[in-house]
Amino acid sequence: MRFARRFLLVALAALAILLAVRWWSRRRMPRIGHWQKILAQSRGELEAALLAARVDARYGKLEAERPRFSRFVLDVHLTQLLLPTLALYQVLREDGGTEEEALQETERVFLTDLGRTGWVIGAIARVPGFFGAFRRTARFLLPLAFPYEGWDTEWVETSDGCVAYDIVACPYLEVLKANGAPELTPVFCKWDDIAFGGMPGISWERTGTLGRGDARCDFRWRRVQPGDDGA
Repeated sequence: MRFARRFLLVALAALAILLAVRWWSRRRMPRIGHWQKILAQSRGELEAALLAARVDARYGKLEAERPRFSRFVLDVHLTQLLLPTLALYQVLREDGGTEEEALQETERVFLTDLGRTGWVIGAIARVPGFFGAFRRTARFLLPLAFPYEGWDTEWVETSDGCVAYDIVACPYLEVLKANGAPELTPVFCKWDDIAFGGMPGISWERTGTLGRGDARCDFRWRRVQPGDDGA
């Protein structure tokens, strides 16, 4: 139980940092400076700077016209992840490239930026007792990060060997549909695979997602080796 409390405190601290970042970056597109550096790797400094300025301006327009949700966490998802990625994708489409080319470039920038989170999650998963703490706190933590007002979640299992749930409605998909870009949703689905695919002693299993045209997003973490349950 002691580790479970520490795990909960870490999660709350991460949420506090996220809220602080949201406040600090409210006048500019989040992480646009870092995205410009990533774009410069393939486009050069000048083209990347010009493109980043257009993306930042497009984000400002999307942010001004965005829906306002009753849950602040939904606003965080929208302003920190969804709208920046949509802004980049829309600007790339305007440049005359094909849909596939724009998707590939958007995915490269988004996943390069957030790819390090997979390393962080993998490091946390190495802490003794992680799976046990995750199993005991999952039903409490999930609605904090993915509130039921936005995600329609169906729990399947929280046992010693498996944490499993299905999502049958996702605001990412709905917002992107409303903006004429549902094809962008799988970019966010792929982040799950990168983030959760490198957890030692835990198998990440997924057979489909709403963004890829399936009936549900299945989330499955299975313990694949004995370990301290943190009890």
